[in-house]
Amino acid sequence: MQHTSCTEDRIQHALQRCLHGLGRDPSSTDTWTVGLCMNRWSLEELVNRDPGNFLILLQQILKRTREVQVNSEYVLVAPLALMFFSTLLRTPFFPPDSTLLKEACEIYHSFLTWPEPYCSVCRDLLTFIHQELKAPGISYQRLVREEQGLTTEGTRDFIPEAGERRTGINH
Repeated sequence: MQHTSCTEDRIQHALQRCLHGLGRDPSSTDTWTVGLCMNRWSLEELVNRDPGNFLILLQQILKRTREVQVNSEYVLVAPLALMFFSTLLRTPFFPPDSTLLKEACEIYHSFLTWPEPYCSVCRDLLTFIHQELKAPGISYQRLVREEQGLTTEGTRDFIPEAGERRTGINH
């Protein structure tokens, strides 16, 4: 039996609530859609309480994605990939020794042989992950610039060489 913290259990439960019901026929009832939105909001609120929770959620998403792959649960591939993408974009910190992104590459790479639209969603996610591996935080930096209407004239996205660290927005 694997020992987990209370927070990990709560995040896992909230993730399961978000994914519950995605295989249902949406024309049958709209009440589950409202529940899905509330569950996603609750999950985001739980994760936002502590920066370490982002890493826990990413690990839980990868764990569930492995299960989806083994069980060929097509309906959950895109939601999990999008949740991984949005969580990764908002993750404030990755420990330098973290292998989470490399593990994600291995998992999502295996979906490239699946039919459309699953392979396209995973290909886009892999492109995003590879950018983050080359320059941690680059996507968040671009997002902030776009949201704040900051000009990029005279600046360029800095993609460091191997072993080089980023120190700020403008270089």
